[in-house]
Amino acid sequence: MQKNIEKTVTKLLKTESVEELAKFLNEANIAYRNTSKPLISDDTYDLLEERLRTLDPKHPFLKKIGAVPGDDIGNKVKLPYWMGSLDKIRDDPKAIDKWKSTYTGDSLISDKLDGNSALVSYVKGVATLYSRGDGKMGQNISHLISFLKFPILHNEDVAIRGEIIISKDNWKIIHDTHPEYANARNLVAGILHSKKPDESVAKYIDFVAYELIKGPKIEAGAASVTPSQSIEYIKSLGFKTVYTRILSQDELTVERLTDILVERRKDSPYDIDGIVVYNNKIHKLASGKNPKYAFAFKSMLTHTEAEVIVNDVIWNISKDGYYKPTVTFDTITLGGVNIQKATGFNALFIEKNKIGKGAHIIIIRSGDVIPHILRVLSPASDGKPSFPEGGPSGPGGPHGPKTSKWEWNESHVDIMVKSDEGASLGDEQKLKVLEHFAKTLDIKFVAKGTLVKMIEAGFDTIPKFFKIKSEDLLKLEGFKKTSSEKIAKSIADTFNNATCVDMMAASNIFGRGFGTRKLTSIIKEIPEILRGKTPTLHEMTEIDGIAETSAKAFLQALPKFFILMNSIPMECRAPGAPIAAPVAAHVTETSAVAPAAPAVSFKDMKIIFTGFRNKDWEKQIELHEGKVTTSVSKNTTLLVASDVNEKSSKIEKARELGIKIISKETFEKDYNL
Repeated sequence: MQKNIEKTVTKLLKTESVEELAKFLNEANIAYRNTSKPLISDDTYDLLEERLRTLDPKHPFLKKIGAVPGDDIGNKVKLPYWMGSLDKIRDDPKAIDKWKSTYTGDSLISDKLDGNSALVSYVKGVATLYSRGDGKMGQNISHLISFLKFPILHNEDVAIRGEIIISKDNWKIIHDTHPEYANARNLVAGILHSKKPDESVAKYIDFVAYELIKGPKIEAGAASVTPSQSIEYIKSLGFKTVYTRILSQDELTVERLTDILVERRKDSPYDIDGIVVYNNKIHKLASGKNPKYAFAFKSMLTHTEAEVIVNDVIWNISKDGYYKPTVTFDTITLGGVNIQKATGFNALFIEKNKIGKGAHIIIIRSGDVIPHILRVLSPASDGKPSFPEGGPSGPGGPHGPKTSKWEWNESHVDIMVKSDEGASLGDEQKLKVLEHFAKTLDIKFVAKGTLVKMIEAGFDTIPKFFKIKSEDLLKLEGFKKTSSEKIAKSIADTFNNATCVDMMAASNIFGRGFGTRKLTSIIKEIPEILRGKTPTLHEMTEIDGIAETSAKAFLQALPKFFILMNSIPMECRAPGAPIAAPVAAHVTETSAVAPAAPAVSFKDMKIIFTGFRNKDWEKQIELHEGKVTTSVSKNTTLLVASDVNEKSSKIEKARELGIKIISKETFEKDYNL
C-alpha cells in the first residue's frame, strides 16, 4: 500500500492531469480529516495542492473546506455556525501587497495550530462541542468536554472556535506508549473519532481558542469588535487562547512573516503549520466562504529539501535497548548547512519503505530541526530493507542467523536487543546506560570518552562504576593524578547525595516513560517502597497519572531495582532525608551536607525558567511539591529569567497575564537555593 502511494505521489508531482491530481487530493483530504492514519504527510499534501493550483487555479477542490464526516462516523450533525477555512499565501510578495492595498492598518498575527478544528457553543450556559467536518456538516463530540476543562459560563450564549490539540510537552510524555501514531495531530484525530477514547491519553488534549463566533458584541455574524478585542474577550472568559501579536502595515512582508513562522515553530508550545494574518479592524464574519480579511501564511522558505540516494542505514542502540535508524548519503548542502544523514524514524518505517542502499529519498530540513525523510521515491536497489545483522528468521521478516541478536517489540514499530534472561548488555548499550546514569545524576567530569575507557577496563555496570577508585583510573590511558582524583571524588559525592528516586531515574531499570517526576509521584503516594515493599497493581493504578500499563511495567522492574541497590550496596534514601556518613572518594576525607530546604514552600507552584536551565533547582522544586513547566499560561505562578529586561515571548506573555517575573539571582536568594 505504502509503496503504491509513493509511486502515485511521484507520478502526480509531474502529471498534467488535473482530474487525477484532484481525485487523489480528495482521498488524502478525507483520510486526513476523518481518520488517524493520513495517506501522506502535510508537506507532501501542500506540494500536491500547489501542483493543482498551478495547473488549474480555479479548480473547485481548492475551495473545499475540510471533509464531511464519513458514514462510519457517528453523531453527524448540521453545524450551528459556518466553520470555514482560510485562503493561503506562500512566499508571494505581490499577493501580500495586493491584500495590504485592500486591508490597511495593523494586522493581528497568530499561530496556525496543527490540530483539529472545533467549535464550542454555549446556550444558556450549557456547552456543546463540534468538529468542523466540511464547514456545514460536522460531528457532535461533546463527550470530550470533560477532558478539556472548559470554563463554567452561567446563562451566556457564546460560540468560540478553537483547535483541539496536544502540546509538545504532553506529546513527549505519551509518545513512548503510543508509537502507532506518527504525530500528535493523528493521535487527536483518533480521540475525536473514538466513541470511548482512552482516558489516559484524552486527558492530555487542550482546546486552544482563536475566534469569537457569537458573543455579547457579535449577533448574526455582525461583529462590532476587532480580532484582537475578540481574543481579549475570549481570554476574559477563562479560555486558553492562541499566541498573538500585532504587526504594522509596513512590517507585513514575506520576510517578516517568514521570520515569525520560524520563531513560532521553535517557541510555540504546540505544533504549528503556518501563521494566520487578520486585518485588525471590525469585519462581518464570513458565511459559506473563506473570509477575505484574513489569510494563512505558509512558507517553503523555511523548508529546504533535496533528493538523495541512500548509502547505508546505521543502527544505534538506545539506553532502553531499542535500535534507532539513521540514513546516510553523500554530503549535500541545505540552507547553507552540510548534511550527510537523516533520521530513519523507526524500524517499521525502514521495513515498510524498503529503505537500504540505493533507495531514492527526499530529505527535508525545517528550520533548525534534524533532517528527516519527506518521502521515498524508490526502494533499495535489492528491494530489501537494511537491518542490523542477527535478526529473526522466518517468512516475511528480515533473515539472519538462527541465534537472534534483536527482535521486534510488541507493537512491531521498533526492533530491540533480544531480551534473553541472564544475557549481558553489549558495549554499545552499556555505554548508553552509563551515559544516561551520569547525565541524570549530573556527575561532574564523567564524559563519554571517560566512560568508554571505564567500560574497556571492566567498570561496565552501575555497581562497578561506584566502586572505582582514583588508582584504578590512573591505570587507564590518558588519566593523570588530578583528573583521576576529581572523577573519583565526583562519583563518591554522587553516592553520598543520591536519593532513591534519583537512582530509579538514573539506572533506567524502569525504562521508557519513568522520569524523575513520575517516580517522585509514585514514592510520594507509596513511601513504603523505600523500605522494600512491593505495592499491588491496585495501589499503583490508584495513583493519579499511572495507567495500568505503566503500573505493570513499574512492578516488573522494581525487584531488579532492589537487586541493583543491594549489589552496590546502597541505602534507598527518601527525597530530602538526612544523608548518611559519606563514602570516601579514595582520595581525601570528604564530608557531605544535606541540601538545605527552600526558605519558602513550592507547594502547588508552577514555575518557568527562561534563558537558562538549572537541574538542581528543578529537582528542589519537584521534591517540595512544585512543578517546572515550559509554557506561560494564566496558571503560571512565577517566571524566573536570566535577564528580566529581555523582550522574549515568554516574558511578554507573563507581563500580559500579570505573572510575577524575577531574576535568577533573586530567586536563588529568596528561596534559599
